[in-house]
Amino acid sequence: MSATIKDIAKETGLALATISKYINGGTVRPQNKKQIDEAIRKLNYVPRNTARGLRSSKTYRIGLISGPPNNPHNAFLLSKIENTMRAHGYSLTFMSGDKYNDHVNKFIPHMLRSGIDGLIISSFCLSKDICSAVEHTRIPVVELEEHSHFHRTDCVQTSCTSGAYEIV
Repeated sequence: MSATIKDIAKETGLALATISKYINGGTVRPQNKKQIDEAIRKLNYVPRNTARGLRSSKTYRIGLISGPPNNPHNAFLLSKIENTMRAHGYSLTFMSGDKYNDHVNKFIPHMLRSGIDGLIISSFCLSKDICSAVEHTRIPVVELEEHSHFHRTDCVQTSCTSGAYEIV
């Protein structure tokens, strides 16, 4: 069984609140920081997002619906999104498909049941029912390149005209 913050508290003699504050990015006294870091190394402690999620109601997981990753454009986007999410402590639940596959509309409810804190969608025609189900969960949604049936969403688009002008 892996170590918990309770094990770190026993090892250091510090309060759980102090250890939790430090692990979640808060500031603690330098001597406490040193003790906690030593206990983390000694006990091989790894924070578990599942445990953190029980307290915060967050999954630290973002859903991503994108085209096939063997497409250079999609591979570039996937790489940048994954790196950014990882840097902020999130993981991705990734689903690949194309605009004409109905399985995209079937997979989104699975993502919602599994628990995601947000959804990024790249160029998919989603049914109005799926868009309504996603909006009902009130998770943030970001669409890349095309805007669909969502009422409350952010959309990131490129200027094809400017890009073509620069290429020429």
